Amino acid sequence: MAAEQVKFDLGFVGGGSATGLAAVAEWDRLEKALQDGDGDAVLRLELQDGVLLVRPSQVAYARRNARDRSIGF
Repeated sequence: MAAEQVKFDLGFVGGGSATGLAAVAEWDRLEKALQDGDGDAVLRLELQDGVLLVRPSQVAYARRNARDRSIGF
């Protein structure tokens, strides 16, 4: 069975945003870095479709989507 995935949205200071799908462990690492205020350190996140480099000090908001939001049956 595949690892549980988290769909998330990030908004950045000064504008811009990113959306991704990552393993729960990667989301947990990002959340910890945001809470710890890791300053200007760059966090490398392994996503389902690539890599995202994030500077936690530049994240204005982070949202973990609670469920899949698809339309249809």
